[in-house]
Amino acid sequence: MKKGQSLLELNVKDASSQLANAKSRLLRAQEDLRAAKAGGRTDDAARVDGDLAKAIGDRDGLQRHHDSLVRLLAEGAATKDELAANELALSKAQAK
Repeated sequence: MKKGQSLLELNVKDASSQLANAKSRLLRAQEDLRAAKAGGRTDDAARVDGDLAKAIGDRDGLQRHHDSLVRLLAEGAATKDELAANELALSKAQAK
């Protein structure tokens, strides 16, 4: 290092932007908490119901595919890798 050379340079704009984003997220979270304490929002309930129905459908489809792969593997028409990939996706879907 030479005398007078900067050790580091701070980017205040980036920190200010991050702070503004954090404040915005905090305000949204506080509003969500108020709404949840008041019984929730009807649009949120509808969205959650839709998400749940989709997740159940996805899981059921993966289960059917899994059952088919097990039969195909026994017949030599599917690979163990295909079955393993499906089992991973199915376990993720069941965990939700």
